[in-house]
Amino acid sequence: MNRHVYHDIQATCRIRRQHRAWELWVAVLLIALLGICSPVLAEDRAIHRYAAHGNIEEVNRLITAHPIMVNKQDASGATPLISATSNSEAGMVAFLLSKGADPNIANNGGAAPLHYASSALRANTRMADLLRQHGAIIYVRNRDGGTVLHSAAGAAVPAMIRYWLDQGMGVHVTDNYGRQPIHYIARAMWKVPEAVEALLAAGADINARANKGKTPLQLATERRNSRAIEALKARGAK
Repeated sequence: MNRHVYHDIQATCRIRRQHRAWELWVAVLLIALLGICSPVLAEDRAIHRYAAHGNIEEVNRLITAHPIMVNKQDASGATPLISATSNSEAGMVAFLLSKGADPNIANNGGAAPLHYASSALRANTRMADLLRQHGAIIYVRNRDGGTVLHSAAGAAVPAMIRYWLDQGMGVHVTDNYGRQPIHYIARAMWKVPEAVEALLAAGADINARANKGKTPLQLATERRNSRAIEALKARGAK
């Protein structure tokens, strides 16, 4: 065999062995990383579950081990603070804030903790106070341009409607589609009559029209929301 050909074959074999060694090393490294990351990924999911159920002991354990988890976002963009607020866990909200949770991180839909406090049926004003004391921005808007007052109206939470009106939020504020808080009554299912009364007392127009000319009653009719339809009609909606 030609000496040059022989050396070429040897060189090729050596390169292939080196490639195989490199591939083996990468595979071992990936396995090691997966072994390290798997518990962390599981803990990422766990902290949101614990926050939603008010389990301060477990959340404290996770944050102590991994401080960055206090603001860890899940696939929907929710932080532990959002998980706690959306489940009316005021004690957990206070704890997370004391650990440095950011009250202004919103989820993928642009909803911040204050949006969830505004639509909560329990401990709502307490959570709103806590969030504001730690720097929460009042005039935050979600992806649709909805304010915290829109959220309160959409959930028909009279206490939070009055809370934000008392803070000076305008009853005629509109979202990206020209909908005022009174329009959000169309999706409400809780204390609808009381919510409507709270908005009307602040000067809301029960027949206000959004960008496409829809009134609150028309939107409620489209949604077949009998509670909203009845409450709006009883107060002169057309």
